[in-house]
Amino acid sequence: MSIGGWRLAAAGLGTAAMMAGTAGAAQGAVRIEKHLSLAPGGRLSVSTEVGSVVVRGDAASGAAVVVTSDREDLEQEYELSFTATPGQAQVIVKRRHPGWSWFGGWHWRGRVEIAVDVPRATAVSVRASGGRIEASGLAGDAELSSSGGAVVAHELTGKLVAHSSGGAVEVRDLRGDLHLSSSGGHVRATSVQGAVDAESSGGSVQLEQVAGSVRAGSSGGRVTVRGAGGRVEASSSGGPVEVSFAPGNAHGGDIGSSGGSVEVHVDPAVGLDLDAATSGGSVSCDLPLTVQGKMSRHSLHGVLHGGGEHLHVRSSGGGIRIEPL
Repeated sequence: MSIGGWRLAAAGLGTAAMMAGTAGAAQGAVRIEKHLSLAPGGRLSVSTEVGSVVVRGDAASGAAVVVTSDREDLEQEYELSFTATPGQAQVIVKRRHPGWSWFGGWHWRGRVEIAVDVPRATAVSVRASGGRIEASGLAGDAELSSSGGAVVAHELTGKLVAHSSGGAVEVRDLRGDLHLSSSGGHVRATSVQGAVDAESSGGSVQLEQVAGSVRAGSSGGRVTVRGAGGRVEASSSGGPVEVSFAPGNAHGGDIGSSGGSVEVHVDPAVGLDLDAATSGGSVSCDLPLTVQGKMSRHSLHGVLHGGGEHLHVRSSGGGIRIEPL
């Protein structure tokens, strides 16, 4: 039933019933559907100044776009543009009257979602000014950036660059190299067949089952790497750091914290050159090392199974523990 039809039907109802009916009608106030030409192997570009974006790689051909909002005045406040050129489909949503109020805020409040189904073999670029971004089922490079909402991706094949200026970044089941960053939220990646570069300016960083090399850093949060299949560079400016290498991984790395403790788990059957030192705690190691040089409570130098790649472990404020898997 249309919004206008509902209003006529509700005219004789009580105030409470009218309020409940209004809320129900507002949930589907605006629905816009567009179909844009886009062949497999093309590129989708979405840029929006309002709402969340969902992109799914489950269409045979073309880009099926559905925009929904709980407010009827969406198109009065925002300009919606849908275009298609050879090899690319584009969706743009921007304010018709940009600017800030006297009180320093934008007063239009409403739920908006842009959902796009595209062929699996599609490269994607999405930029949102605060809403959540979710991408799944794609076999192409993806760039996802939100000014404040969370960025979520799963079941992707291709290079992924994902950033949030304040929300979390969470990805899983990916085949390709990743660059993940958040200016304040946490960063998490699970089951990655590729290399990962992940950083947070204040939140934690957690990576699990990464086949390629790892570079992980936080300006203050905890850094955790489990099941690393390649070289690991992991650091935190204030939180603890924990790294577990996958069985058979002898690539070494550089691991440290400026204020927290450091814990490293290594396959005792691989060859490594180990160098560990702390200025704020002690170093303990349960690996069968051949110690080199003078032994010290605060530092350790040795080789594991004849040596190999270097594993450097540092802490400026906590202890260091090196243990077998």
